[in-house]
Amino acid sequence: MDQTTCGSLAYENNFANQQASPQIKHIRPYRLAHQALCLTQIDFDQCIVIGFTQMTIWPLVNNLRWLHINCRQCRIHRIMLEPAGDPSDSNDFDSTGSSVVTRGNLHSSHHNSLPNPMDLPVVYNDPSIEICKRDSKLRTLDSFQRRHTAVVSMADADEGMGEVTIRLPLSYWSFIAAKGPLRITLEFSLTRPKAGFYFVIPAKDGQIYDADDRGIHAFTSASPNSSRLWFPCIDSSEPCTWKIEITVDEDMVAVAPGDLLEAPHYTEDLKRKTYHFYVAVPVSAPCIGLAIGAFDIFPDTRLPNLATHFAPKGLLPILKHTVKPIADIIEYYESLLASEFPFSTMKLVFVDQAYEAEFQSYASLIILPVDLLHSSRIIEQTIATRRILAQAVASQIFGCFIGMHTWCDAWLPLGLAGYLAGLYQRRVFGNNEYRHTTATQMRYVTNFEHTKHGIILDASQTLPVKKTTYFNLKLPQLL
Repeated sequence: MDQTTCGSLAYENNFANQQASPQIKHIRPYRLAHQALCLTQIDFDQCIVIGFTQMTIWPLVNNLRWLHINCRQCRIHRIMLEPAGDPSDSNDFDSTGSSVVTRGNLHSSHHNSLPNPMDLPVVYNDPSIEICKRDSKLRTLDSFQRRHTAVVSMADADEGMGEVTIRLPLSYWSFIAAKGPLRITLEFSLTRPKAGFYFVIPAKDGQIYDADDRGIHAFTSASPNSSRLWFPCIDSSEPCTWKIEITVDEDMVAVAPGDLLEAPHYTEDLKRKTYHFYVAVPVSAPCIGLAIGAFDIFPDTRLPNLATHFAPKGLLPILKHTVKPIADIIEYYESLLASEFPFSTMKLVFVDQAYEAEFQSYASLIILPVDLLHSSRIIEQTIATRRILAQAVASQIFGCFIGMHTWCDAWLPLGLAGYLAGLYQRRVFGNNEYRHTTATQMRYVTNFEHTKHGIILDASQTLPVKKTTYFNLKLPQLL
């Protein structure tokens, strides 16, 4: 079973079977204050991503001994632990908002001397690689589901678990007892990923395009538990500020959440350049994504928040027509909620081979399939595209800015975003189209209830479903 299928099963198991307290509490004995993600090399020929990430962590208890990080598909080359600057001191931050490591940042009353940076052993265990043992005699769907539920909980970020385990050394225990901040640096590489990060390399007459051809691009997936598939993170509701650095070829463009701090920095040979993004609004790792390619760029002057849209080469004319409703959608949401759009910028990227979902919403970044692009001569596609755009923009507010605490809360931001998008559709297309959409969704719900089980909104308040129906209850063979 591939990782995409496992991710889908994990979503259902987390949503239906997870027991959580109705009161909000800290799941982990530490908090993530800031994370920096740096991709130093993206090789389209070999489908390889190389980079590192730095996580600034504040202990919440004085006896913290273990850290758990989510990471799949990636190979961890190095883990380094060091004291971090004090984010409560404004002087400890540079112009980008990243904390600066200095031994004078922490108050001397806490420590006479700070521990030295240390390289830690890589302890990696991905239980999803082999869900059922090969010599297992019981090979049924029920046994597989029970085993898969157990495997998911072993690396469930909502339970404070992860595939990478970091044991804090003895020399840091006194520093941790004083609640001193830690910085964890993980160097990683990603080779030919099967999910989470997609390389799009067009083929012509059975041959792969040359490296000089600019039809290639790459983008990330926003499916559940997919952030851990392409970089080490806490793949849960652990909001923090972010700094993202992406190095690409000189004729390619990198798009990521947050504000572009400055013009890209070129290397001395002018063959590569680095983009610097900063996310000032705290968001969690599932709200971080990116797109890389030789895109046509369209700055949208209709929006006051520096909106920019991207599409593959040659599609700029229909890109301009497709994104026209964005300004109206944002203006309607702001008037309806009596609040400004939560992010200072907005970026739409249209990519090829985006099959997983109608859209992928990240913090100030929306990735959509190129099939939604259309000209003014196409009338039928206008309704479908505007409906998806309305849902995607609503997910920026309810989903990225206001996210779920655990999987038991997933129904709330998804439902609010859908309701907000429905109000816009009724305003634009009228009551008939709105009623048709509502009826279609109701038929989908009733079909699910007839073939599976009743809808479970909050699993913490509802007993979990003991058995999943694998076959349609109304199949002729079952009647």
